[in-house]
Amino acid sequence: MRVTDKPPRESRTGVWQALAPVRGWTLVQSLAVVAAAAFAINAARLLNEPPHSREPFFPNFDQAMLWLGLALLATLVVAWRPSIPKLAVDRAALRSWARAHWREATLFALILGFGIFMRTYQFGGLLPPSDGLCCEEHINGGVAYLALEGDRPVQKALVRWASAGGFFLFGETTLGLRFFFPVLSVATLVLFYFLLRRLVSIPVALFGLALYSAAWWPSLRARQTTEGTVYAVLLALLIVRGLQTRSPLAFLGAGIVAGLISYEYESYRFVPMIAGGFLVAAAAREVLLRRPLDLPAA
Repeated sequence: MRVTDKPPRESRTGVWQALAPVRGWTLVQSLAVVAAAAFAINAARLLNEPPHSREPFFPNFDQAMLWLGLALLATLVVAWRPSIPKLAVDRAALRSWARAHWREATLFALILGFGIFMRTYQFGGLLPPSDGLCCEEHINGGVAYLALEGDRPVQKALVRWASAGGFFLFGETTLGLRFFFPVLSVATLVLFYFLLRRLVSIPVALFGLALYSAAWWPSLRARQTTEGTVYAVLLALLIVRGLQTRSPLAFLGAGIVAGLISYEYESYRFVPMIAGGFLVAAAAREVLLRRPLDLPAA
């Protein structure tokens, strides 16, 4: 074939089909840029919407932050490089993993079972009692009841919507009020172990999980309408995973969790600040000392 000859039609079609996903994603990214700008403009409009009051807070702050969060989500789409995950299950690899980690899995299940026992033994018999309320349960229960009536609580959303879900399933009883919080505490144990596994050895991670499972105060608080430490543990896990894998989704999740923490008690709001300080220190270490961050050592 001469140099001036045109390539076969089949060859050009194959190249065009190969580039089709790239062109399609470029279109999605272009639309995401427009959406991010529109969301941000709408957030600014809400913040500047009259009437203005003399209070130090904007009247439409929560609505504006929702639109600003959508704008940030759209910018993630712009920066994201999609890839097709491998969904095939390698049974040989699973069997190999099971043979290599059966001791760890067995000990993890035993320790987790002990943690479940600590959080459910005499549930409703010890503090708080089944025939009374403790701490702020009357407040959270009242707000949860209003949520079922059509209200949309934002402050302390996890606690109050969890209580609302319990009321919906079990009725307006102390069981419905508190049901999801031992479940949430057990999920915190699992997340805590995943965090430790990324930072320390397996024996140390199991020992740390055993201490947390046996701790009396977290077990007691798990019986009340409180989120416990799930936000702090989940935020730390997402940040550590993001630093280790450079995953934008992990950092997005960390940002969402940090935003949810800002609607909790004042003391919880220091957690994102501490995490932000850690990230700033890690960046300064890499820039000034030219030494990459070693998470286990940190």
